[in-house]
Amino acid sequence: MGGTNMHFMRFKTALISAMSLVSGCSLLIDSDRVQCTVNQDCTNLGLTTAVCQESVCVEPVIEDTQFDCRNMPFPEPSNTMVGFSMNVIKLVGQTPYQGLTVKACPQFDINCDSPTAQATSNAAGAFTIQLPEGFRGHLFAPPPASDPMLAPRIIQIFPPPSVGGNTGAGSFIFVAPLTTIDGIAQQVGGGLVAGAGHLFIAANDCEGKPLSGVTVTSLLQNESTEIFYIGANGQFDLSLTGTGPIGQAAIINVPKGVVTVRGIHESKGKIFEQAVQTEADTITSVSALIPSITP
Repeated sequence: MGGTNMHFMRFKTALISAMSLVSGCSLLIDSDRVQCTVNQDCTNLGLTTAVCQESVCVEPVIEDTQFDCRNMPFPEPSNTMVGFSMNVIKLVGQTPYQGLTVKACPQFDINCDSPTAQATSNAAGAFTIQLPEGFRGHLFAPPPASDPMLAPRIIQIFPPPSVGGNTGAGSFIFVAPLTTIDGIAQQVGGGLVAGAGHLFIAANDCEGKPLSGVTVTSLLQNESTEIFYIGANGQFDLSLTGTGPIGQAAIINVPKGVVTVRGIHESKGKIFEQAVQTEADTITSVSALIPSITP
């Protein structure tokens, strides 16, 4: 009888221990997983964007289309031609500029002595120029004979055009005489320095839309270099500490030569860093400072 009781007690102790283990596992699972039966259960827990999947509240994966091109490689050069489109707009007044001839220049042909293609902006300020896929050169826009005071333009193409990709549509070139830019600059700071280069920068997201909240800098500058952000009226706006609604910035009075331009987004960090060419008394346009591969 005593042996039977002893066996029974051992069995009971083992059973309680097993039940405790099972209970412990159940509590562990419950504490690690939010249980639900309908989406409203997740909402009631304060998870307003979560949905109920297999009794667990799951937050949806949100694609960041503004920055999803950040680490995409640039297309390699090929012989396939791509139509690259841009819009030319007057800096002051923001109206279309007709009659600007833009030339495609080989990579090291700074003065564009041997252009490979050209196009002229129409009444809407738009032009399309044929470039090879992965084009690594630049565009050059001299002042037209009808407007000789217009500042000459070097236009850096970022990213290089790709077949079926973003081929420049939505990018803008702001044009103005250097005297106009000098007048605007003197209203808010120092004016233009003769013989210096000047950068006009368009910050766009991966969808080609203007990107606000980007601070820009030139890694090569001097005591005369100044950075301005451009408001919707085409004027330098001292209230802006980064790009505003139109995504535009200017760095005036940079040394002639190869200049590295960097863009820092207020929440995403460094999104852009590329070397560009500057020339004396010439505006270099960085046509689309987009989230891209950075050193």
